[in-house]
Amino acid sequence: SLLVAAAQGVAIRAETSHDPPASLLPPSEDGPGSLSLTGSARHDNDLEHISLMRTTPTPNEALSGGGRGPFLPRNAPDAPHHLPSDSLARLLDVHFRLFREDALRGVRFAVSSWASSGGSARLAPDGRFGW
Repeated sequence: SLLVAAAQGVAIRAETSHDPPASLLPPSEDGPGSLSLTGSARHDNDLEHISLMRTTPTPNEALSGGGRGPFLPRNAPDAPHHLPSDSLARLLDVHFRLFREDALRGVRFAVSSWASSGGSARLAPDGRFGW
C-alpha cells in the first residue's frame, strides 16, 4: 500500500539519520520487538520498524493472544516512542500501528479464543490458517 511504501523509505532514512531507537524510549516503556521490557519480541511480527512488519497477522501473532498486548503508541508528541518526536517516520509508525490494531483486534481475538477453547489451528503449506 502507499502508506507502507512511504513508511519503508522514511523508516530507512530515520534509522540512518537519528539516534538508535533504544535511546529514545524510557526504561519503563514496553516498546516493540527487541526494545520491549523483556528484550524479546512478543511474536514473530513484533518489530521495531513497520516497514518490516506484515500487514496481516502471522499465524504466530494470531495465536499469541495471552500475556502482553501489541505495542500501541499514543498519538501525542510527548508520548514515549522509539522514533524522534519531530519525524515523519514516527507519525507513520503511530498511525500504522493504531490503524492495524483497529482493523485486526477482532480477528486476533477470535483466533486466540478459538485456539484456547480446544480448537487446533493448522497451517497450510503457504502459511495460511486452516481448520
